[in-house]
Amino acid sequence: MQPATGGTSYTELVDELAHDVGTGAATALLNDELSEFGVPNPRLLIIGCGGSGNNTMNRITHLGVEGAVTVAINTDKQHLDHTRAMQKLLVGRHITRGLGAGGDPGMGRRCAEAGRDVISRIVSHADLVFVTAGLGGGTGTGIAPVVAEEALEQPAEGVARLAPEVGFKAVFTARDRLEIRPDAPLERGRELTLTLFPQELSGVDDGLPPLKLPLTVLRQQLSLRVDALAPVDEAPARMRLDGELTTADQADPLAVQSAVTATQADRRLEIEWHHGAAGLSHGFRIGGIRRDGEPAPVVLRWDGEPLAVEESGEREYPVPAEGAFQVTAARTLSYPQPHIRVQFSQPLMGSQDTAGLVQVNGEEARVRIDGSRLLVYPGGEAGDDGSVPLPVGAGLRSASRARLDREFSEDLVLRVAKPSVRFVGDGVILPAGETRGLRAGGRDIASHDEVEL
Repeated sequence: MQPATGGTSYTELVDELAHDVGTGAATALLNDELSEFGVPNPRLLIIGCGGSGNNTMNRITHLGVEGAVTVAINTDKQHLDHTRAMQKLLVGRHITRGLGAGGDPGMGRRCAEAGRDVISRIVSHADLVFVTAGLGGGTGTGIAPVVAEEALEQPAEGVARLAPEVGFKAVFTARDRLEIRPDAPLERGRELTLTLFPQELSGVDDGLPPLKLPLTVLRQQLSLRVDALAPVDEAPARMRLDGELTTADQADPLAVQSAVTATQADRRLEIEWHHGAAGLSHGFRIGGIRRDGEPAPVVLRWDGEPLAVEESGEREYPVPAEGAFQVTAARTLSYPQPHIRVQFSQPLMGSQDTAGLVQVNGEEARVRIDGSRLLVYPGGEAGDDGSVPLPVGAGLRSASRARLDREFSEDLVLRVAKPSVRFVGDGVILPAGETRGLRAGGRDIASHDEVEL
């Protein structure tokens, strides 16, 4: 990470924050000695994240607030250049090329993660850190949590040990969460033993024995999911192809991007990427797909070598001719409720009557038009194997009044989620045969009593 020009250097800032008044003096003072101590001088840090946070720095500087170090963090260099703060930090230069995060919090967090080491140095010696950001966009929403995490972290010395010996740092990221961070990436599949020493923690019984946990470093794997070809609304002769690459473990975004290529008629297509904050989900969009009289298919290739995965392959996606109105794909989804999504090569006419055109298991289905997609909600029961036949009758019309000239039919598998219970917090399961009492409304009640709340 490179700081923006101007302001105090990081080294000077850290030294300033780390300065202790009265170094070498007694740490315990009696009543008659208190006057010699003087007024406490806490080390305060105000960090503005993103556009709104940077604007707050300008306001604080204008008001002339004293006694605190101000730091502005942004992905937008132009905005950062016009921000007034004691220190400026540009993050994610190689990701956004000095531009904003485009309203994407995941992008903002990726940029902050790339500069986490510098952020950690800045906040490590502060007594109190104020974080300000606007939470409606991408940059501040993504950067602020990373700053807060670094401000809350506390090193944990002597609490953990890895065998075989591996260099690492143990950090408390919350009161009940300990993170083990190796100094270097660990070999895939390597077996380790993590030993925890709870007696090293304050308030813990010294008699507790060490806890040994066998660990195996996760082996990297990848899976590829691709949606149907969809039209580009503002360019009828163009289409796009969306998909997602999922990795079993965190993966470097640049390595992921080099693992996937797309071509059409030997012409390399541009791929726009969106990487999840956890480094496991990597969404992409392939644009610039042409629809001509006899268009060539899109060829999607993937190679796991940049990710140290022995997996590769390719897949073809036929592109409809220019002006053709047809179904490009149909798939089932379970969220927010079980339904079928039928993708067309052109946007659909929103006001048309679909009665009698869409059936599931021979019964009229409830449908909803969403641009170039037809969302079908089955009313009948699926087969024993979850299969549902879906016919879409000829006569359905596009927004340009083109008519579906022949029926589309496909057997799909609709997976309906079974009822389940999930506990979202900590709790206790009581043993059978015991009666536990509690107090409600000032009286003792047993567990079988009914209480009106």
